[in-house]
Amino acid sequence: MPILPLPFGHRRVLHVTCLDEHPNRHEILGIRRRAVALCEREIAGLARVWRNTPYLAAVRARALSVDAPLVVEVLQAFAEIERAFDDVFAQPPSPTRISSATLHPTIVETGLKAVRDALAAAYARPVLRPREYLALLTPWRRVIDPLPEPGS
Repeated sequence: MPILPLPFGHRRVLHVTCLDEHPNRHEILGIRRRAVALCEREIAGLARVWRNTPYLAAVRARALSVDAPLVVEVLQAFAEIERAFDDVFAQPPSPTRISSATLHPTIVETGLKAVRDALAAAYARPVLRPREYLALLTPWRRVIDPLPEPGS
């Protein structure tokens, strides 16, 4: 029996029970790994690029809805990343790292919002429209992980 397309505006629900089954596992793990190793320049860059518009707020809500795959795991990942940031910024500055005093706490919090959006987009990619996925991921792509130029 052929699979009929869903009416406009409806998406298939993806039933994923663990990260190993997630079709976007590679990207999720990459963002999680990279997020805990961000330097202050990158955090400031993410904060500069991150926006909160009504459209992005709606997409963010979809990405973190009960229909999104592994939403509880996403929230746990948010907490892990925030703890990692707390640990980094609680350490005394080292000669190889800019003093954390150079970043105002609101800049760090806004940078973390961009990280959370990227992670939410990666987890929810199967249920988001391509435009929605890219909208949440834009700050991450611009600052941390730019897409390769076409033809390179």
